[in-house]
Amino acid sequence: MSVPADGAPPCKISFFSRYCKVMPGEGRQVVAFALFAILLQSGMTIGMAAGDAVFLNHLGADKLWLVFILTPLLMAILTPGYATWLQRHGINRLAEHTFVVLVIFGVLIAWAVSQAEGWPEGLRQALFIGIKLYAAIWYILLYTLFWNFTDSYFTIQDAKRLFPLFSAGMALGSIFGAGLVTLLAAHVPMAFFFFLWALLALVTLPLLVFLKKRFQPLADTGADDDAQAGRGPTSMLGALLNSPFSLILAGVLFVTLILTNLIEYQYFEILGRDRDAAELAVLFGLLYALSALFNLVVNLFLYSRLVVWLGIRTLMLVMPMVYLLTFAVLFITDHLWAAVLAFWAYHGVLTSLEYNTQNILFNAVPGQYKKSIRTYIEGLVEPSASLFSGLFLLIAVPLLDPRSLAGIALLVTVVLIGLALLLRHYYRGAMAANIQTMAKQQTSGRMNHPHRREGDARLTEPGKGGAKTMERWVTLCLAAEWHGLHGLDQQQAVEAAHAGLISTSRAVAWLSDATPHLRAAAALTLWHLGDVRYVKDAVQTLHQLAQGDTHERILAIQAYGCMGDPLSLHALKDALDSQEPRIRHAALKALQGALRQGMATAGLGEKLLDILAQEDSDSRLLAIDCLGILEDPRLVLPMLQLADRLRPAELKRLEHTLGHLGIQVLLPAMRVLADTGFGHRTRSLAANLAARIDLNQAIPLFESIMDEELERGLRLRAYAQQLDYRLATLSAKPPRALALLHQLLSASAKHAGLRVIELAALSGRLPSFASLDQALCSKNPKDRANALETIEQGLNKQQVIRLIRLLDADASIAALEVLPSGTPTELAAWLAEVLETAELDPLETAVALVATVGLVMPERARVTRYYLLHGSTPLVRQAATLVLAADNRTNSGDSQEQTALHTFITDLERLAHGHAST
Repeated sequence: MSVPADGAPPCKISFFSRYCKVMPGEGRQVVAFALFAILLQSGMTIGMAAGDAVFLNHLGADKLWLVFILTPLLMAILTPGYATWLQRHGINRLAEHTFVVLVIFGVLIAWAVSQAEGWPEGLRQALFIGIKLYAAIWYILLYTLFWNFTDSYFTIQDAKRLFPLFSAGMALGSIFGAGLVTLLAAHVPMAFFFFLWALLALVTLPLLVFLKKRFQPLADTGADDDAQAGRGPTSMLGALLNSPFSLILAGVLFVTLILTNLIEYQYFEILGRDRDAAELAVLFGLLYALSALFNLVVNLFLYSRLVVWLGIRTLMLVMPMVYLLTFAVLFITDHLWAAVLAFWAYHGVLTSLEYNTQNILFNAVPGQYKKSIRTYIEGLVEPSASLFSGLFLLIAVPLLDPRSLAGIALLVTVVLIGLALLLRHYYRGAMAANIQTMAKQQTSGRMNHPHRREGDARLTEPGKGGAKTMERWVTLCLAAEWHGLHGLDQQQAVEAAHAGLISTSRAVAWLSDATPHLRAAAALTLWHLGDVRYVKDAVQTLHQLAQGDTHERILAIQAYGCMGDPLSLHALKDALDSQEPRIRHAALKALQGALRQGMATAGLGEKLLDILAQEDSDSRLLAIDCLGILEDPRLVLPMLQLADRLRPAELKRLEHTLGHLGIQVLLPAMRVLADTGFGHRTRSLAANLAARIDLNQAIPLFESIMDEELERGLRLRAYAQQLDYRLATLSAKPPRALALLHQLLSASAKHAGLRVIELAALSGRLPSFASLDQALCSKNPKDRANALETIEQGLNKQQVIRLIRLLDADASIAALEVLPSGTPTELAAWLAEVLETAELDPLETAVALVATVGLVMPERARVTRYYLLHGSTPLVRQAATLVLAADNRTNSGDSQEQTALHTFITDLERLAHGHAST
């Protein structure tokens, strides 16, 4: 965290914000959503407690099977309408309309309950069944509504921090609602509680309006409005059926709800013995309050830490294990404490642990249909489980005792454990699939861009399409021969001569022609004949052309390229030294066609490396092709060293070229990867080459480097923070070199984190690095959070914690760090320490050396001489030379060295721009 320019200490963060990981600026939003959760759950708890009480008192637990059967039938009717409403009006409008409906129906139910005493028995029973169904349906719909609504405003990483707080808000709402029911049940009629539910829904409406206007919702990439995008339920169903994770998640919810309904029946049967409606209301109010208190503690203090300690994949197994224990107890005894345990498993563990876990798991379903899939799963799968449970209880209750039912539930729990293990297995792949889908959607819009098409053409492998090109030229040349070859242009004439389409007599006549490209074609034709007389004339003609103007020299170079003998290669190598860019480019193109494996001339590889370091992109691509044809193992390391200067298209070509060299690239690549003195692009290229050539040998190296990179990255990050602190305390504007050093240290720390992700991806622990990198750089917060969630599944806990700090992607951690107090070390001494102890790459070292100029630094001469003698690259040695010259200038007063130093800093800034953008 940067210190303000006036030297004021960093802003204080409250203990609650630090402990609950609430970021600065999030407080109002968190409070608003927590209040929403409190109001919603308070009404739900009051309505459910009152509904359960009147249902049990008038009908008893034996009629629960009817509720279990009717609930899915009603949900099958309501869910499509709910989803259609969501698609047409959005989640905000749906929430507002929902609470309007709650107000109206709450008042109507309150009136009906108050008048029910005088109604016929059958109508009264229908009313109480309807109230139970009403509460059960809204229990599903409101839960789905709240989390769909909340998920629209937060990412998956926010969910891990903040969703437990909202669940705690729901627990507070349960405590509040259950407390009211417990206190008032003996003093007010049951109708009052349904009216109170309607009143709380009315109070919630202004809060929804505030949330919609005050905060901006987030959208998943590709999650367009289904109706507008032409994607209806059929597309959503296809995405659901093609996602193994979504199907298994639906299966887990289905079996969990079956077991939950069995547990509910068992504790209803035990608690309903010999108690009237008022007593049941008090008992349920007490149990709801205690469960809510448990949920509050878990959500506020435990769940987010359990996610860190155990991981989301381990938490998937908690609920099955709790149910296994609960049904084992119910199999043994039917005492009151067993019913309390069953109630706790349902309203405690299921609510505080399992529901929070499910909220996170829904981020792994296909992102473009997430809300619709969740709506259908929770709207249809859960009620279908209730239907199955109801039919089972209808048949089994008359035939089996509660102990036998508990034994059957134990067997079903084993099935649930198996499904949870499958879900745990598919979770990582589902998150990876979402990341890859996001990357494809973001790049699809650029596929038809003209620059993209041009880049694709430039990336064509050498030799591809050559036959078609020659066929086209032969056709043109034959036509021109028929009409007279003087009509050929420069390229056509040389190609026709190379293909042997020009007769000897015509070639002899062209030797004296005034047109340069005809003389070049004639010389090439005569050279191919092999006759001494003709070859001598051909060589003399090409030599004359090579001494002419630029156009003639290019013609000679093209002819030399078609000849491909050692003499021609020597001439082409000399042409690479030309001061004219067009001539150098023509020589490279000619070499690309003339070179063959094992064919080389002394010094050609070094000249190609120079071009790779200095020329334009097209020339670099040609130089890479030529180096690949040479297949000289001695050139592998210099080629890797130049990777930091290349553009993405050139890097891809270089990787393709080196990859074809095979095993002889492996050792240089592994050496470069392990050496922190090389730049980010160079080491990334080396890692990809090592994985491509021999992954089995590379993986052990990858594993060791990952931990080393994390430690190195954290050290560089600490240096960047320290320099940031010191620059902030300077009274004047910081020097260019110091500002540049801060930029490079920060970028290198981030690169270390990205390198860890790339190595993990190459090892098979993570999906494609390109898709993860694209997601981390996305402007959509949900894409970045999904990428982090995917990364967390492939790394261990300590690696994830350090990696998040390096990427600065989780502000909940990074923003809460505080710099240590105390007087900072003098800047000069700090720079000396960095140069002597830090593992800097060549560019960082050069910038750090230049940054020492102008500072009182006794160690400068010693450090500079060391880098002058032992610098790993010419860039470092050049920086050391300039620093020593600057010290001499201080004594001699020479201003030329100052100009050279400023020019060098400008060059470093240009290199740093590419360094930081990778």
